Amino acid sequence: MIKNKYIMSFIFIFLFCSMAFNAELMMESVKNAMYICYNSVIPSLYIFMIFSSYFSKKEFMNTLSYPLRFYGKLIRIEDKKYSTYLLLSLFGGFVIGANFLNELKKDGYNQHSLNAIAPSLINNSFSFCVYAIGVGLLKSLKLGVFLFISLTVSSLITSFILSYVYKYDISVSNISSSKHHQSFVECINNSVQSILSVCGFVILFYCLCEVISLYIGDHALIGTLASIFTEVTTGCIKSIEFFGGNPIFICICLSIFPLSTICQVVHFTGNSDFIKPLLLSRIIHIPMSVITLKTLLILFPIPLATGSNYSIVVKSFYNTMEISSTLFLITIIFLLIFDNNKLFTKNK
Repeated sequence: MIKNKYIMSFIFIFLFCSMAFNAELMMESVKNAMYICYNSVIPSLYIFMIFSSYFSKKEFMNTLSYPLRFYGKLIRIEDKKYSTYLLLSLFGGFVIGANFLNELKKDGYNQHSLNAIAPSLINNSFSFCVYAIGVGLLKSLKLGVFLFISLTVSSLITSFILSYVYKYDISVSNISSSKHHQSFVECINNSVQSILSVCGFVILFYCLCEVISLYIGDHALIGTLASIFTEVTTGCIKSIEFFGGNPIFICICLSIFPLSTICQVVHFTGNSDFIKPLLLSRIIHIPMSVITLKTLLILFPIPLATGSNYSIVVKSFYNTMEISSTLFLITIIFLLIFDNNKLFTKNK
């Protein structure tokens, strides 16, 4: 019987050969994937990641825990640290949530408790749903907010259900973790590294998606499914191109955990044990998020553009310069100059 690692090796060899014999396709794919990073990933996540990291410091813990402390009690967690992390991850996204899961594990949370709360922390962020998808792709702030609400409510309900499926006891957290002594520039530095990792995965899986599409043809549904399961932003773009920007399909794209997101979660948590409960949670999450969005659209109708208009939106999305991306590049230069000598990042 062939071992899994050999199967993966054969798959990557095949993909590499496919890329090597389609150099023009790969060059175009990398360029398009970099456009996605430049116009979507970096502008929508970068600033929120910095402030999410900074506001997780000890001095902000008590104040920031109040809005969601009731939810912690609802799933039998009295720890204000989790409530703070949940609030920040809802703005900063699943990368921030994955890093926070790591922190909670260091503080004594056992695997069962982490499995239960993982769907609430690893979720699409306000910044990505509203700015990248709502404003950037769909040109609708209101629709971006509706998507965020639908996905978040589903994640919170899923974690609530899992908290009673998993029987667990939570150790008292150690608030004085070393993470809380980071300076602001260290938060910037860590955010830059996280963003670069995310962009790397986006580019890789976008290229893989293009190779897959090359062999399965141009059928809209197959191409969309391939995109959804490889990279979430690509899936949203394909859904807009093929289905005229139907918000239900966009919601499904955002609700499903594609392979790229799974790899990123493993990368940032360093723990593959989270993957199985996260995937199982999607069985509840996907229909619930779609039902919630459909209800919001019935209660608060939004005039949607036609399919032809959405193709123009995608093109402008690809070619629009974003100020945050410029700031991101300036930040990298700043860190290269100053961070090596720890001039601003040295702890006192």
